[in-house]
Amino acid sequence: MNLSGTQIGHGFNTAGVLTLTNNATLNKTGAGTFTLGNGSGNVNFINAGTTNVNEGTLTYNTGSGSTSGIIVAASGAAYQVNGAALTLANGSSSTGNFALASGSVSPVGTVSMEKLTQTGGTLGGTGTLTLTGTGSTWSGSGTSFWSGDGIVRVANGADLTLSGTGAGNGFAAHTLDILAGGTVTIAGMVELDAGVNAITNAGTLNLSGTQIGHGFNTAGALTLTNNATLNKTGAGTFTLGNGSGNVNFINAGTTNVNEGTLTYNTGSGSTSGIIVAASGAAYQVNGAALTLANGSSSTGNFALASGSVSPVGTVSMEKLTQTGGTLGDTGTLTLMGTGSTWSGSGTSFWSGDGIVRVANGADLTLSGTGAGNSFAAHTLDILAGGTVTIAGMVELDAGVNAITNAGTLNLSGTQIGHGFNTAGALTLTNNTTLNKTGAGTFTLGNGSGNVNFINAGTTNVNEGTLTYNTGSGSTSGIIVAASGAAYQVNGAALTLANGSSSTGNFALASGSVSPVGTVSMEKLTQTGGTLGWHRYADADGYWQHVER
Repeated sequence: MNLSGTQIGHGFNTAGVLTLTNNATLNKTGAGTFTLGNGSGNVNFINAGTTNVNEGTLTYNTGSGSTSGIIVAASGAAYQVNGAALTLANGSSSTGNFALASGSVSPVGTVSMEKLTQTGGTLGGTGTLTLTGTGSTWSGSGTSFWSGDGIVRVANGADLTLSGTGAGNGFAAHTLDILAGGTVTIAGMVELDAGVNAITNAGTLNLSGTQIGHGFNTAGALTLTNNATLNKTGAGTFTLGNGSGNVNFINAGTTNVNEGTLTYNTGSGSTSGIIVAASGAAYQVNGAALTLANGSSSTGNFALASGSVSPVGTVSMEKLTQTGGTLGDTGTLTLMGTGSTWSGSGTSFWSGDGIVRVANGADLTLSGTGAGNSFAAHTLDILAGGTVTIAGMVELDAGVNAITNAGTLNLSGTQIGHGFNTAGALTLTNNTTLNKTGAGTFTLGNGSGNVNFINAGTTNVNEGTLTYNTGSGSTSGIIVAASGAAYQVNGAALTLANGSSSTGNFALASGSVSPVGTVSMEKLTQTGGTLGWHRYADADGYWQHVER
């Protein structure tokens, strides 16, 4: 059967319907369009043989049809569904361009298609549609869906580009499955509507558009699993999760942020793989809850603006930029490179009894104000060769908090103390070099936020005053106050261990300083407080003390 004319449809008299059954060969010939179904004249097209579109377009407009055979569109030609409802039976296939403009296409079982061009309509059904060739696209700015709990599979060597805007790429209960060697590019935005939605990548997934999120209809969620390579490309920001459209992002492969920012806004995710942000680019958590699995790593800028990041086990990170949110859980996060910062004036925490470790050659600057740098059950561990600068203030909240320094700790800000939330304490252990830098006063302990300061190395007060306000501490090392600077005890209880020493001005304003054994001091300026005490055990074994 050859179709070289214009249409089978209705335009006159009382409308009727036609069932067109092709059990052998149907050829669309000649340039231009041949239309099946028009107006109220439906065509129920059943293709059980081979339908060839040799030139132009064979458009299926109105009616309900099915194909269990083969559709072949020559180069430059197309088979188009433009309003009809077409079922693709198990085992059916198409080569060349298969276009969906409106209406519905519903795969059942396993169906193969060389090239899909979807600009509208609904791709539904429960079957698996495998794209086998290059050049497939899903575009449009209107309402266009994948629904019905089915799967679109992109095979080895095949590719698909999603470039819709608005609800042009609406997932409404569907899975996109990218096989090894397959490539998908999201060049627009993906709309998440109700249903179980998923993207599973074992090939290459490129994000060059704007977002996967929700803005229309009933909100849905999507699980994005990257088992191979995910690339954020192009300047600007690509957002995972938006509004009530959560993305549960599981990275078990490599996520590359080649340009701009990949922002994880809403959802719960994890990474057991690698995150790589190029120079000037960033991977950002901005509201989502992300778990960093044992052995995972990131290079380049990893940013935490809001939400939570939870290391489990041992995790490495080249650079952390935290401006908000919570760094939590029980794991150890090791910072490996330079330029890490923790800033902000709002509420931002380290919690969960975990450790942030600053490695040899790495550095971290804390510049938060207010509750911007809140320790709430966390340890900062500075290894030999690592450098930390507290350029703002550290807030002490409830939990076991600690700073252990085997590298260099610079205090150029204002305080470690308490002013917000439930009060906590911190043990500050200096085993190497602690520097108070800059004019003005840096305060250890404030309000009910005690600092237990243990100096087993060298504490340098290069400018201004290092004031020890609240807490119980000891020094078995050296305290060095430069000319015009001072180390001051102003309420704390400090023990000077046998053999310890201080040079420059050591000031006692309130609290107590208690030498044990033999201690040397270049200069003492006492305006208050208590110097000295002796402890002994009485006849009943209780510790007593006599001030002197």
